[in-house]
Amino acid sequence: MRPINYTIALLPGLALSVVVALAAQALQAFEATLFGHIWLESLVLAILVGTVVRSVWPLPAGVQQGVKFSAKLPLEIAIVLLGASITAALSRPPEACSLRASQASSCWPWRQAI
Repeated sequence: MRPINYTIALLPGLALSVVVALAAQALQAFEATLFGHIWLESLVLAILVGTVVRSVWPLPAGVQQGVKFSAKLPLEIAIVLLGASITAALSRPPEACSLRASQASSCWPWRQAI
């Protein structure tokens, strides 16, 4: 398959993945508004939304290739970055943390100063 044809074949599935990611971002904003703090990161919410979509709605053949692509390297990179952000938040001094929901801080309120 030529590279341009492969890229075009990925577009519908990538578009569906972007829609799921945007839905997860909206859910995270709603969560921050509702609870005043973010308990589930948007990546976790995107995985949950994607799982629900895949369970309820069988994917058409046209989007399967792009969804498969999105579930490989981009998802792995996102998970590594999520782990890095948690590690960075845990190593930050408590006074550097902001608990305002509008800033969507990842600081842990139960962490004690060392």
